[in-house]
Amino acid sequence: MPAGTSDLVTDSILVNIENAAWAVNDDYVQTFPKAKPLVKNVIRSIGPGTHQGSLRVTLIGSEERFYDNFKVRQELRSKVGKVNNANKLQIGGGSFFGMPVSIALQSNDLNQLRNAKEELKSELDKIIQLKGCCR
Repeated sequence: MPAGTSDLVTDSILVNIENAAWAVNDDYVQTFPKAKPLVKNVIRSIGPGTHQGSLRVTLIGSEERFYDNFKVRQELRSKVGKVNNANKLQIGGGSFFGMPVSIALQSNDLNQLRNAKEELKSELDKIIQLKGCCR
């Protein structure tokens, strides 16, 4: 969210995303009634600034579920939809080492840089394994 956004606004957005995670869990349980629930727990936190926050959704082990991580991310992205005014929305398995793709662009021409950024995001979104990485 933009700097200066109140913690109440940030938290309300995180609550919506958390509800989406539980909705994915509910859909999973309905699809696989004899399986364990997909989501073990969700931890929501605000910070370091009031305009920043995170959710940590813990799933049951991959050996116990019928969805792989990619499918879970797709389902969650679908439920969350567009988050207006979000500067960055990352859905998916960040690891200790961060996300597996990192790209830096540099230019003295700000308009050229913005155009290149949008073109790059568009092209990356076409790669199914990276789908939604650029939101």
